[in-house]
Amino acid sequence: MLTNQIHGIALRLSIDNQNGIDPATVLNLHFEKEKEINDWVYYSTNVSQDSRLTDRISMIVFFFKQGTEKKYIKADVVGEVLCSKTPFIPENKDEVKRHSPKIFSDEERKTWYKIQNLQVMDEVELSNYVYRRNDTFELEPLNETLQRSRFSKCYFESKIEVKNKLI
Repeated sequence: MLTNQIHGIALRLSIDNQNGIDPATVLNLHFEKEKEINDWVYYSTNVSQDSRLTDRISMIVFFFKQGTEKKYIKADVVGEVLCSKTPFIPENKDEVKRHSPKIFSDEERKTWYKIQNLQVMDEVELSNYVYRRNDTFELEPLNETLQRSRFSKCYFESKIEVKNKLI
């Protein structure tokens, strides 16, 4: 199996520590804001982003448990990913207020993504992506990787499928 370069980042969501809001509500607030302004929205997090990879991230997969059920939500990343080692709010405060759910617009975070097209994703769709373990050639289907409980993020790649094989 061959893969392309990094396609996206998967982020584990849990209760928002600053507001005590559950992951489904956090994403629903972002979805509601996207529909309200009919444009992209900011999603901010304190999960650090490798600044060398920001221009290669075109998709985010949010994953979390709701009761016993696993949930996967995808979003397109549009525009520049802003990141820093210390929490911040982007310089254009008016843009932040327009493109963020009100409850999050004044919060300093380490990473700010511009996202749009929030959609539910299933495990079959997740199987189109792979996780490369520790910069090796060892690949694992993303849907298997996201079952592990000890990480907050991982970068993933698109899987290349060959339909007509010569050999």
